[in-house]
Amino acid sequence: MVNKAIGMDMGNNYNVTENVHKISKIPILVAQGNHDMLTPSLIKELLLEHIPHAKLVEIEKCGHWTVVEQPGKMCNVALSFSE
Repeated sequence: MVNKAIGMDMGNNYNVTENVHKISKIPILVAQGNHDMLTPSLIKELLLEHIPHAKLVEIEKCGHWTVVEQPGKMCNVALSFSE
């Protein structure tokens, strides 16, 4: 019930899909845990459809809190993205 309410609020008040073109030149990295309920395949479907230049990295053996659960991996992913 809570997730549905949050989703509706985001859709009603924070829908930025009409302005996504404004970030088309900004490099975007999405690191998603493979055990998160928002799976990397779902993120790919929902996000990368609107931001095709974004790079999606799947973090193995990780849930929602990628930086807490796999801090070393996240540092490596972030550092390699900034190069």
